[in-house]
Amino acid sequence: MLMGHCTTTHCSAQPQADHRIGCAEVIVLDLKNNQILVGTLLDTPASRAVFQRRFGKLLKHPMVPAARSLTLEQLLGFARLYLPKSVIQDTMEELRRL
Repeated sequence: MLMGHCTTTHCSAQPQADHRIGCAEVIVLDLKNNQILVGTLLDTPASRAVFQRRFGKLLKHPMVPAARSLTLEQLLGFARLYLPKSVIQDTMEELRRL
């Protein structure tokens, strides 16, 4: 949850603010049926924190900048080759809760 000033921009590529809680700004991240770009996820503090917490040092890998143009679905395809199914499922569940 992101707390802050009650202004927001509604752009399809950006997370949207939900103003149901007074002046607190709640970010609602639309994963767009896994078609959201990895770059958007990395540029959004809440989703970047999920990746940082779960994969830490991997975010410093030299291929991460190239992955920014991938969709989440494409990233999942690569991740299935290297990560246990439970890690992927838990990460996706956490991203969906944002």
